[in-house]
Amino acid sequence: MNIKCHNCGNETFTEKKVEEVFNINGKLFLLKKISALVCNRCDERYFKPEVQREAMNVINNNNLILNKIEAEVYEFA
Repeated sequence: MNIKCHNCGNETFTEKKVEEVFNINGKLFLLKKISALVCNRCDERYFKPEVQREAMNVINNNNLILNKIEAEVYEFA
């Protein structure tokens, strides 16, 4: 896969399992152990289209919820 980091311009990535928070319609979802291509220079994350589709399938399947967490919300002015 030939990609260039839009953040730093680097072209070298490592595939890793990461934790990522998705904001969908104002609701937050934390996915653990999701595959991402991580920029070797700045750590920007990229998700392959098939990983994005599978992430949405996981989020839409309420039977796969491991835990619920509460978080404080602040606005940085």
